[in-house]
Amino acid sequence: GAGNGKNELLNLTLEDVLSIGTKDVKGNINLTILGDSDDKVTFKNETGKNWSTSSTILEGGKTFDIYTNTGDSSVKVKVEQAITDGITS
Repeated sequence: GAGNGKNELLNLTLEDVLSIGTKDVKGNINLTILGDSDDKVTFKNETGKNWSTSSTILEGGKTFDIYTNTGDSSVKVKVEQAITDGITS
């Protein structure tokens, strides 16, 4: 979190997110990643399981990039915008 130095979550796969995300009442998998500009998150594309980001959302005064995966439409990952984020193949 903020003030704790550099934290990295690298090459997150769909399986990683499915195992650490939280399922809501509709069966969707949600994961929220908080941090600051010292932190880094990357998502790893796999065959038939490609990440994309096309939108943002404002929650609690913070802006998040929204990531989805073609391998499971129920997955949504929110990454706080201050975090360096991207997709690797």
